[in-house]
Amino acid sequence: MWDDSMEAVPDFQGPYPAGDAASSQVAPKVLCCIWGELRGVLATLDSLRAMLLEPLSADLLAVAQRQLLDDEQRLTALSSSRLVGAKLYEKPSPETFFGEHYEYMSQVRGNWLNAGNTQVLINHKMLADYLRSQNMYEKYDLFVFTRSDLLHLLPFPGAADLRRCLGRTDVLTQAGHEFGGVNYNFAIMQSAVAEQYLTAPYDTIVSRSLPNRQKVYNIELFWRVILAQKSIRNLRMPVTCFVTGESVEDRTSWRKIRHSEEHDVIYKYQAQMEEAFRNLEIWKQHPEWTVLRPPLGLQVTEVHGQARRLFGLHFAAEVPDRSVASKAEGSEELEETVRFHCVPKKGWDRYFRGMHCQACNTINWKGSGGLPQPPQSGCWLLPTSDVAATAVAQQQEALKALGWRVVSSTPEVLKSLGNKVGLQDFAKANGLMDFLPRRYASAECAEFPCILKKAYGEFGKECCIVNSTEEVHQVAKEGLGSQWVLQELIRGRCEVSTTVLVDCGVILDEVSTCYEYDSEVYVWPRCRRISKHVHHVPDDHLQIFQLFLQDYRGICNFNYKVCDSGQLSIFELNTRIGGDLAVDAPRDRAKRLFEKLDEHFHCP
Repeated sequence: MWDDSMEAVPDFQGPYPAGDAASSQVAPKVLCCIWGELRGVLATLDSLRAMLLEPLSADLLAVAQRQLLDDEQRLTALSSSRLVGAKLYEKPSPETFFGEHYEYMSQVRGNWLNAGNTQVLINHKMLADYLRSQNMYEKYDLFVFTRSDLLHLLPFPGAADLRRCLGRTDVLTQAGHEFGGVNYNFAIMQSAVAEQYLTAPYDTIVSRSLPNRQKVYNIELFWRVILAQKSIRNLRMPVTCFVTGESVEDRTSWRKIRHSEEHDVIYKYQAQMEEAFRNLEIWKQHPEWTVLRPPLGLQVTEVHGQARRLFGLHFAAEVPDRSVASKAEGSEELEETVRFHCVPKKGWDRYFRGMHCQACNTINWKGSGGLPQPPQSGCWLLPTSDVAATAVAQQQEALKALGWRVVSSTPEVLKSLGNKVGLQDFAKANGLMDFLPRRYASAECAEFPCILKKAYGEFGKECCIVNSTEEVHQVAKEGLGSQWVLQELIRGRCEVSTTVLVDCGVILDEVSTCYEYDSEVYVWPRCRRISKHVHHVPDDHLQIFQLFLQDYRGICNFNYKVCDSGQLSIFELNTRIGGDLAVDAPRDRAKRLFEKLDEHFHCP
C-alpha cells in the first residue's frame, strides 16, 4: 500500500539507536510511534518526553500526514527526543487507498468512515507498512501508538511493569472517552500483536468482513468489534492525558479548542481533561502504579453512563488489596486459575466470569488448526460453536492426552442432532416427528409462508421466511437436497430456549429462558425482543427431550415454541453452549449447571 510517489522527508536518525543497548539488559525495548498529523506536538513534546519516553527508556518514531506549513520544523523538534525514524506523506484519498471496497463499506451507517475517521484508519495502515519496511517489529518488545496532541500529566511505569501486565494479544488503552468502544488514541501492546492491531481496520474494510452491517458504528465501536474479531483483548488503565493544542485557533475536525482558566491549559474534550486532572490529584497522594495480573474488572464513568472495564494497570491507591500483584512478588506473575474454558471466543467472557465458578471465554480455538494447549492440566474444554463441538468430538482422545477434560459424544451423534437436516431424519427414524414443525419435501408442496434454513448455521444465519415457490428457488438455487430444510412456520410471539446437561438420555440439570418478541411471525435475530424470563419446563417436556438424547453426553440446548395445545414444536437442537446459558440465564443457575457437570463427569 506504500506509494513511492508520496512526498517524504529523509529518515531522521536520532542520537539513540533503536532499542538502546544500555537499557536492553534491564528492560524491554520500547518504541513510541506518533501517527496522524503533527498537530499540537510543540505543546506536548515536553510532557511526552518526561512522562512517557524517559520512564520507558523509549525510542520515538513519527509517521505523519503532511498538513501544516511547518511540518518539517516539527519533525526537527522531535529529533531531540530519541527519534529513530520519521516520514511525512501526502494525505491519500480513501477511494484510492481502499479501492472499490470503500464505496461498499461506506454504506454501513455511522461516523466510523467519515472524512476525519477514515484518515485515522489510513494512518494506522501507513504506520504498519513503514514499521514493516524498516523491520522494526523484530527490534522492539513493546509498542506505544499515539496521536501527537496528547498532553501527559503523570509518569508511566517502567517498561518491565508494562510488559508484565500485557499478554501477547492484549492492547492497553485509557478508560473513558470510549463511546461504547475503544479509545484508540493511545494504545500499548507487545510486538506479537502490533502489526495485526495496526492493519485490522484496513483488513476489515478490504475484506468487507464487518459483522452486522445493519448496526450504526462510531469509530470507537468499530475498533472494539474488529479487535474482538482478531481475538485481541482490550485492557484499560486510568486517564493520564488529554487532547490539547498550541492555541485555541488550532485546526480541528471535531469540537472547538478551548482554554481552561482553572488549570491554565488548552483542551478539546472537557470531560477528558477534567478526568486527567482528577487522576493527577490521586497520583500526588500515592504516586505508585499497580500491575493487575490477572486483570481486574472495575466500574468506570463513561459519557453514556456507568460501565465495567477490565483493567491491567491502575493507581495503587485505587486497587483493592485482594487484587494486587505487589512489587514484593517481583517478576512472578499471578496465574489465573480457570476450570471451564468455553471456546471459541464470542464476547461472552464477562458473562461466564459473572457465574463465579472459574469459567471464561478467552481462547479463540474454532476447531481447526492445531489443538489448544490447556493453561492448566485438568480444566474443561467446552464448545460454544457447532464447528468446535464437532472438532472436540472428533479429537476428544487427543485433547484428553494434552490434559484437557472433555465430555462429548461421537461425531455421528452430533451430526444427527446438530445438523438441521440430520435432526429431521433422526426424528423420522425414531418416531419423533410430532415434536418438530412439518417438513416440506419441495417448494411445490409447501404451505406459505414457511421457513427455509441451511442445515448448518448459528445465530439465525441462512434462515429466512419465504412466501412463494419462486423465493425458495432464489435462495436454495441448487435445490433443497441435504443442505436445506423447508418447514412449517410456527406462529407466536414467545420462544423458549432450554439448556440441558445430559448423560446418555438422563437429564442432570436444565436452565430455561422464555423470550417474547414484537411479532407473531419473525426470524431471530431480525426482530425486537420485548422481554425474557426464567421458564419452568414441565416434566413431560423433559421426557421428550430425553428421547432425542439417548446417545448424547454433555451440554446442549433446544429452541422451540409451545403451541396452545401444549405440544412442543422444536426448531433446532444445538450440541454446544448457547447464548441463552452463556448470557441470559441467571448466573447462579448457570453456575449450578457447570458445577453439576464438573461433579458428575468427575474423571478427567
